[in-house]
Amino acid sequence: MKQTFFVAFMIFSFIVNAQKYTESTPSGFDVSRPNIPHGKIDTLVYHSETVGTNRRALIYTPPGYSSSNKYPVLYLLHGIGGDEKEWFNQGQPQVILDNLYAEDKLAPMIVVLPNGRAMKDDRAIGNIMAPDKVAAFAAFEKDLLNDLIPFVEKNYPVLADRDHRGIAGLSMGGGQSLNFGLGNLDEFAWVGGFSSAPNTKTPELLVPDPEKAKQQLKLLWISCGDQDGLINFSKRTHDYLEANEVPHIYQVIPGGYHDFNVWKDNLWQFSQLLFKSDCMLGSQQMPDPKFYIFLCFGQSNMEGNARIEAQDTIHVSERFRVMATLDCPELNREKGQWYTAVPPLCRCNTGLTPADYFGRMLVDSLPDDIRIGVINVAVGGCKIELFDKDSCAEYIATAPSWMVPWIKQYDDNPYGRLVEMAKEAQKAGVIKGILLHQGESNTGDHQWPAKVKKVYENLCTDLGLSYDAVPLLAGETVNADQGGACASMNEIIDNLPSVIPNAYVVSSKGLAVIPDKLHFTAAAYRELGRRYAEKMLELIRPVVVNH
Repeated sequence: MKQTFFVAFMIFSFIVNAQKYTESTPSGFDVSRPNIPHGKIDTLVYHSETVGTNRRALIYTPPGYSSSNKYPVLYLLHGIGGDEKEWFNQGQPQVILDNLYAEDKLAPMIVVLPNGRAMKDDRAIGNIMAPDKVAAFAAFEKDLLNDLIPFVEKNYPVLADRDHRGIAGLSMGGGQSLNFGLGNLDEFAWVGGFSSAPNTKTPELLVPDPEKAKQQLKLLWISCGDQDGLINFSKRTHDYLEANEVPHIYQVIPGGYHDFNVWKDNLWQFSQLLFKSDCMLGSQQMPDPKFYIFLCFGQSNMEGNARIEAQDTIHVSERFRVMATLDCPELNREKGQWYTAVPPLCRCNTGLTPADYFGRMLVDSLPDDIRIGVINVAVGGCKIELFDKDSCAEYIATAPSWMVPWIKQYDDNPYGRLVEMAKEAQKAGVIKGILLHQGESNTGDHQWPAKVKKVYENLCTDLGLSYDAVPLLAGETVNADQGGACASMNEIIDNLPSVIPNAYVVSSKGLAVIPDKLHFTAAAYRELGRRYAEKMLELIRPVVVNH
């Protein structure tokens, strides 16, 4: 199942650097393997003063478990229609975890699967939405903190402190996990909400003190399928965390519903990050909320057509970075690595682009602690269809021969390369916007805005980006006032904001061109880049002021 981030980054999503976040679960991740060590599932019975009766929970101890060792504990919660056996019966956490232990991907831990319905008759029978049963899910917070956790810590060899205690759950249990975990940061440092339900508190109540959350959380994971009707509860939490720069992973799963296909996948991903000292929030390699990253794509005017002049290669701030999107030995650049943004910023032998002076102006205009990064994937002469992941192969099959070598540099998938590099970038910073300069090859195509919308939405989905938080800036082709060969396309480009609410058009009016009437002069690229920057500053500057 394909995964996406939103880190805050970042989504905005944050992505772990030392422990790789894996894009998809491998085949057989939830199938029991006979020839590996296995953990053990038992039932424990504890007395609940909160409820006034004995209660049951399942407990998983890992392969090689020994009472002479000390273990961290994950409390894994079920949904509104389940009980302590729901995960065991439908999610098979013991199988998933056993397989990960066999691959040496987990820190040894104990997992407790409680019944989150804290009432005397806690069976999942009758009307599961009855008020007393719903209230019992909220009452479980007291039972968990005052009864279950003390019992586990008295009777099992566990590390009894917040740094070694995690909580996660699905649906109703996801809401419980966020409510209880974020509401008790002195008890939990590792928190995960999988497809969290409407019982999730509003973000302002969940995280009333963002600074405290930043200091105390080691991992905050929020995930939901994009086909899940409850996704808005996860998104509103993510949006608040993002606005307050609280590190977290926000994962939107394309094609994901409210089911165990999603939740098993969540457990597989989430568990690999738990109880590791190099996890994102405790790592010096965590994404920097003050490293603003911008994705750039399009055709030749974004690729860079003008000759790079001496003035373009000097006085480039170290705060302005470019990620190499392919290996360029002649430039001493390696794909996926950051470098000071001395042109070329696209492929190894391309020219000056709007991204050059876009980045320079942002660096000059924003506070000194803000860094700017750009990722530029562009192919001269291409139609927007090249960046449509569904029609890319079909387009390449009919692409002109002179274009094919450029496309091959991106392994015949420029969109895929842009996403690949963007995911790598999300380990370092926050994607703040997308820049597009394309349209000449689609001149006269009134479906162009809809096609761009599809690419934009694919990028947001595949990278876990919020439509509201990540604007798309599109530049006009050479203007009619300069005799632009494709100037008629600007009327179509200017319609883009009516199709994409968070899209803005950057004017090309008055920008000088070379004789082909398709490409700008170097001076015009500098000015065009500044115009992109002026618009972006209007959109992001309030964030800088607030923080």
